[in-house]
Amino acid sequence: MIAFKLILEGLGLGFLLYLICAIGIRNGAIGMVHLYDRKVQERVVELGLTTAEQIRKRSIWFRSLCLPGYLIYVLICVFGNRLTMALVEEKENRISEMILTAVSAKNLVIGKILSLIVLGFIQIAVFSIPVIAVAIIYRDNPMVAPILANIDWDPIRILGNVCLLLVSYFLFAGACTLVGSLMPTARDASQYIGIVMVGVVSNMDQLEKSAFRSQRTHFSEMTGDKVNPTEMVASLISMSGSYEEGFRCVQDKVQGSCSMLVLTKDGIYAARDRYGRTPLVIGSKVEKVKETEVCTDDNGVHCEREVEKEKKSYAATFETCAFHNLEYKIDRWLGPGEVVLITPDGIKDVLPPTGPMHFCTFMWVYYGFPASSYEGVNVEAVRYECGAALARQDEGDRQFDAVAGVPDSGTAHALGYAQEASLPYKRSFVKYTPTWPRSFIPPDQSDRAKVAKMKLISIPHFIKDKKLLFCEDSIVRGTQLGNTFMRLRQEDISVKEVHVRSACPPILFNCPYLNFSRAKSLMELAARRAIEALEGDCNAHLDEYMDETSERYKKMVEWICKDLKLDSLKYQKLEDLLDAVLAVAKESGNTELTRECLCTYCWIGKDSIGDQKK
Repeated sequence: MIAFKLILEGLGLGFLLYLICAIGIRNGAIGMVHLYDRKVQERVVELGLTTAEQIRKRSIWFRSLCLPGYLIYVLICVFGNRLTMALVEEKENRISEMILTAVSAKNLVIGKILSLIVLGFIQIAVFSIPVIAVAIIYRDNPMVAPILANIDWDPIRILGNVCLLLVSYFLFAGACTLVGSLMPTARDASQYIGIVMVGVVSNMDQLEKSAFRSQRTHFSEMTGDKVNPTEMVASLISMSGSYEEGFRCVQDKVQGSCSMLVLTKDGIYAARDRYGRTPLVIGSKVEKVKETEVCTDDNGVHCEREVEKEKKSYAATFETCAFHNLEYKIDRWLGPGEVVLITPDGIKDVLPPTGPMHFCTFMWVYYGFPASSYEGVNVEAVRYECGAALARQDEGDRQFDAVAGVPDSGTAHALGYAQEASLPYKRSFVKYTPTWPRSFIPPDQSDRAKVAKMKLISIPHFIKDKKLLFCEDSIVRGTQLGNTFMRLRQEDISVKEVHVRSACPPILFNCPYLNFSRAKSLMELAARRAIEALEGDCNAHLDEYMDETSERYKKMVEWICKDLKLDSLKYQKLEDLLDAVLAVAKESGNTELTRECLCTYCWIGKDSIGDQKK
């Protein structure tokens, strides 16, 4: 920390010097001639490059602003932090409580500020004495004499500079006093944290108002026209008395979800969302390292020897696939709301799990990376099971030439379908990945459509004159999917039939917990547009539209199929989707995962099947 402060102070002094030089020579090198010998100044005037009056004015400005500015900066750097740390340490050691029994808080603070400025001037005087002594002894020296001759001992200007110094110092001392009074410990007064977060803060407006009313925080990062959510979470932690209180405060106040890693001087805090909507897993590995240790031989002579020891290291991640190539093994999954501290010595429990769990089922359907596992349940395996369930829905009605997937996440669903239906799998689309992100990430719809169009490249050899069944992970808005399949009907490709199977049920609700769907209104959802067209009200008869056996559900699917210009369309049944997850969980040895643990909000408007039945 001390080295960091010294570096910052050095950079600050360097910047001030650069600024002075840049201003001085903005109109050429002649602008700093007042710092040279008087003969040089006279020669420059003779050449007509400037005038004696201009030199005099520049000299006055330099002596009035630059030199006092350096003096003020040095005084602040040397003594500014002392005031903050003195106040904090006295609070931490309860010394201030004893002092306040004899004097008022106001007199205590004023006394500290005055005593520190007196100390500052004494130290400046100590530094100045050798300089003054050298100047007196060598006043007739050819190099020193011109400098002394150029010094203007104007008492009014000296008095003005002293006043400027005092005002500046008192302002800075007041700011340091404020910081010291707000921070409960010396550690908090100088703490730095790094934070990474996954989730969404739905009640940002409420948290912003609360933060500004407290008058104890400020924000420097913006996301659109709002405070950056990660910085808001960091602020909630920082304003708490301890990290433990900070994490619990975040879990209690944030509406949405928030899993995070926080880097501190003590180690890395890993904190999972209160309801476990997103994953957080700890990994470990044991390595053999060689170390040199001092030992004593039989003759009592000290010597060194190289020994091999086992060293255990830890890592935390949201995606287990990050462990594979680094040779880490899964050590533990954090429970909902659980917080641990990871240090070189091991893992320390900070806050226990709170429960219940409502893990986002959409992670397995769409968002998750194929090599990752959540709660021990592999993403790719679940997608194969989802595809197989879709194939069983079509039993007796599989008159297709081939099965294809919409890359990337639709590929595994299609492979599962093809394997179950004994149909050939054809790679009718390939994804060009180097320059295009996932299509749900851009906030603007036109950008999302552009990404969806540019990243998918069709292979006409597997498409022309074929009856193809495409497996897609989901249908959110449907606009990208419709545009993609419209291109297959062009003359140069000329697909015969396009049939689509969605690996999850119709999405009827915007997710308030995660940013996997960028829909800002219900009418952006394909299912809601269908209900609006059929009923005149997108909120009408929602219970029936969630029921796969109802007539209204069938009409909604038919409307979407016609709107996207498909030959047929079917959605995954919710029960089949949950069964696919639980089947893989059982194979993986996770018998504690139940339907109630899986969030189904975007399909039924409830956190779980259990909530819907209640």
